[in-house]
Amino acid sequence: MNDKYTPILRDWIYPIAQRVQNRNYSKLMTEATKNQFLSQDELRNIQFNKLIALIHHAYRSVPHYRDTFDLVGLKPEDIRSWDDFSKIPILTKEQILKNPDGFVSRNLRSPIRRIQTSGSTGSPLRFYLSQAAAASANVSRIRALRWWGLELGDREVRVWTSHADLEPVFWTAIIEHWRIFFRDTLMNRRTFDVNKMTPKNMDKLWWFIKKYHPNI
Repeated sequence: MNDKYTPILRDWIYPIAQRVQNRNYSKLMTEATKNQFLSQDELRNIQFNKLIALIHHAYRSVPHYRDTFDLVGLKPEDIRSWDDFSKIPILTKEQILKNPDGFVSRNLRSPIRRIQTSGSTGSPLRFYLSQAAAASANVSRIRALRWWGLELGDREVRVWTSHADLEPVFWTAIIEHWRIFFRDTLMNRRTFDVNKMTPKNMDKLWWFIKKYHPNI
């Protein structure tokens, strides 16, 4: 694939794929593009209002946050300023590992899937990610790429965690593997599993990058 593919992916393939996954991509991208030109005060106001809405949602529908707030005698209405956020107990990785289902909303706004971190801080962390959260993260990444003169669809190499390994059944793992391969092909990128970065594989990756000439 060459540079001619970039606008096809950016303007057609990617928005359609996001719509199929029930991700509100177009609206989020429009909002993110507009917000980058706002003043610091305007951005802080938007951030605060969104955080307040998130806290109310979490208290109403997420068991962990309902229990945590009740334990310290805190209500969402008590958060009225930035300083008030210090009243919320700090979340630890151990709490998520102990009860991952306790962090899943009982009023899901979009489908969720299980993912896992690479474990670079000591141990992998498995948790659930919603399509809505994934859409927001993707939009932020695409906007950041544009700040560096890069576009969605530019040739890319990733060293990332393979979520195919999370599938407990052999055939579902195979399906997930090919799903990742198909997605990466459409996205004009190649992904290498961070959990398999042995000295030998790192050497192969180095020579692949030199031959592939990625933009990212």
